[in-house]
Amino acid sequence: MRNRKKWKISLFFLLILLFGCAPAKIEKPTIIPVLNQSYFPQAREMIQGAKEYIHILLLEIHKDESTKVLMEDLISAKKRGVEIKVLLENNLSCNQESLAYLKGKGIEVKLDSPEKFLHHKLMIIDGKEILLGSTNWSYMSLDYNNETNVFIRDPTVARYYEKYFQLLWKDPTQEPRVLLVKTKKVIPLAVKKDYSNQLHNLLNNAQKRIHIIMYGMRYYPQYPDSIVNTILNDLIEAKKRGLEVKVLLDKSGYNQKLNRFNEEAARYLEENGVEVRFDSPEVHTHAKLIIIDDATLLGSSNWGYGGLELYLGSNVLLLDPQITDSYEKYFQRLWLQGGK
Repeated sequence: MRNRKKWKISLFFLLILLFGCAPAKIEKPTIIPVLNQSYFPQAREMIQGAKEYIHILLLEIHKDESTKVLMEDLISAKKRGVEIKVLLENNLSCNQESLAYLKGKGIEVKLDSPEKFLHHKLMIIDGKEILLGSTNWSYMSLDYNNETNVFIRDPTVARYYEKYFQLLWKDPTQEPRVLLVKTKKVIPLAVKKDYSNQLHNLLNNAQKRIHIIMYGMRYYPQYPDSIVNTILNDLIEAKKRGLEVKVLLDKSGYNQKLNRFNEEAARYLEENGVEVRFDSPEVHTHAKLIIIDDATLLGSSNWGYGGLELYLGSNVLLLDPQITDSYEKYFQRLWLQGGK
């Protein structure tokens, strides 16, 4: 044991002699919940701190007051020599205006292919950090909504999303195929089937609780074998096993189509014993949060045919009980405010 200690000390000083410094300290991965309006300062801090590149996948960029601040931060980063690439959904008029503005400032921006619907809310910084979740770049998302996101500093996780970004940037007509990777506390999920498979397995193996906040949810009685029906049935089976299963859905003050879909899904779940609540129509709950025992699954995917089978999106599974506890407190706060 003493010889091993001497050997380590000798190696340490040898490295100093050879390279003139001590070996670099390995930084621990960092996971920080980013909820509601904390997204805006978090995004600004990341953009302002970027050294090499900023790569962004977004459903939309509106030219609102808060969003303009983020765009100006991107422009300032470009002036510092940071490479910036932004890929936006092609089928939204607001993106045309934002694309023209950013391109005019020298930023590389593209619209995705009409063959795919890009529902991402993902930012990658320098191959080290990512920010993803439910927040769009609009004044509603940034300034008012209930939103669930996460900041992760971990090169392994960032490389996964960066590989996905590069494939989609090169060919936006195809969903990128990226091999699933796992770290001790994080499983990144940008491929649709990986998200639904992980979700299905987690629900089937849940032992204590399933708590969900979901902006949009659908039930398809005419398609009993659809992925979303399978997931809803997983909730029902979990309830039958004696688990606490609670679902909080958005009740829109203006989107009656969304309300109809959510009410149909709620009715199906309630008829089978699952407790469902809605937020107030005065509140916009755009979050997509699933807590299963001590794990947290969040991202951009709603529970419908589009969200689970068609749209391109970014999600992540967090396996840290302390982080899950933070999201659980958020769930409980919104749950207590909810009603029928």
